[in-house]
Amino acid sequence: MVVETLDPSHLALIAAQPSPALQETAPLIPHLRRWLLGASLRPILTALLPFATHQELILTAREGNRVLALCCCSPANRRRSCWQLDDRLVLAASATLPRRQVERSLLQEAMHRVQGAGSWMARIDAADGDGLSLLRELGYQSLRHSSLWSLPAVAPRSTRPPLPPLPDGLELMPIDRSQLNLFRQLEQSACPPALRELLDRRLEDLLDQCGRGSRLLVDRRRQTALAALRRIPDRWRPAGPATLELLCHRAWDSRLDQGLAWLLQVRPRGASSAVVRVDDPCGELRSWLTRHDCEPVGDEVLMARSVWRRQQRAHAVPATRRLEVMLGKLQPGRTPLPTPATPLPPSPGTLLR
Repeated sequence: MVVETLDPSHLALIAAQPSPALQETAPLIPHLRRWLLGASLRPILTALLPFATHQELILTAREGNRVLALCCCSPANRRRSCWQLDDRLVLAASATLPRRQVERSLLQEAMHRVQGAGSWMARIDAADGDGLSLLRELGYQSLRHSSLWSLPAVAPRSTRPPLPPLPDGLELMPIDRSQLNLFRQLEQSACPPALRELLDRRLEDLLDQCGRGSRLLVDRRRQTALAALRRIPDRWRPAGPATLELLCHRAWDSRLDQGLAWLLQVRPRGASSAVVRVDDPCGELRSWLTRHDCEPVGDEVLMARSVWRRQQRAHAVPATRRLEVMLGKLQPGRTPLPTPATPLPPSPGTLLR
């Protein structure tokens, strides 16, 4: 088995494989072709627009004339200090290796090729026991649990009943540069500190993570954001069903009962029927989603792997040894150092020459 970067010959091999493999990769084929087209132009694009190209990494596991698996990775911020495993597909069974070893080799090679990544992220179905076990073997730990809810389709304006007005002081605003600080405050309040440190996101990174049509529910009087509905950009399947993320402030506000209804009513275009991700929903939010005809469709686990911590531990051991050498004679159990003799003061009547 050989792990290598995607090239045009791999697409031809995938097309020649049995239909199940082609069905798995059919939604990805357009983006894979664009990725191959941009690979030759990437040095020029990076020099001209360094922040416009995310420079994804696509690896394949090949055995003879068969592509066994695909792995798609991309940076989670512009500094490329955090990367994420976006997709992994097993297309065929190996004749000599078990499936777990094929996936393990593919993921290990992906993390090895990315230089300077301090952390890695991966979202995985909570029911995928084999995938969770594999990520734990590679050093990943679970940081966050999310629930997925199916939103009811938006009825046409002519048939849907009008919503009650927004509570006084609340306003719906698009997530753009002018409202980015408010969104950042909301995101930080809903995100654990350990996860914020690993994601290493700045303001421009937060804006990149908000697709077109993302909105904020803002309290104008206090200048705080109570909730946000953002569209998660899917660069691998842009034509697929939309995935939304609903963020709410940790302190539940009674005004959210009407505000969230407005927020979901004006969801982004193309997301009339979509799946919304809710991270660690509280009891009030769960009951609100249930009352508004939303149905739970699954759970996800956000797994994270930190590289910086391991490097710091590796450097801490030599430093400790050097300190032990410096203070070795002062440790208990060692031969005590002799105390220098202090000259006695001269007795009375003694002549000093």
